[in-house]
Amino acid sequence: MTSIDDRIKEELERDSAEIDKMLKDDGGLSSMIRAGYRGSMGGWMKLVIGMEIVLMPVWGWLVYRFAVAGSVDDRVWWGIWMALSGITLMLLELWLWLEVHRASTRREIKRIELAIAELASSLRGKPD
Repeated sequence: MTSIDDRIKEELERDSAEIDKMLKDDGGLSSMIRAGYRGSMGGWMKLVIGMEIVLMPVWGWLVYRFAVAGSVDDRVWWGIWMALSGITLMLLELWLWLEVHRASTRREIKRIELAIAELASSLRGKPD
């Protein structure tokens, strides 16, 4: 007859093996990004990517104008616009990655919910 400690240890090892298997099934960064596009905010993510594609050359042009500006007033003018567009690019990129992370976290929570529901249903079927 096995002790309760041995039974608990075996159950924990089995659960650990299942969790390790689920983590190996994770597709990495590409699956996280795809999950972000498939989520409820997918349209917004496409819009943000479009805005970044448009804003990046504008930022490059502003950097060029800043570098070739002749007077201090021109440098200040182009520098302010360059900084504002750079900050906008960073904020858009930050939002994009936060959305990817949110979608990935939501998917993982759903996976855990399903695993708990499956475990609960299998435990209900076992006699005590």
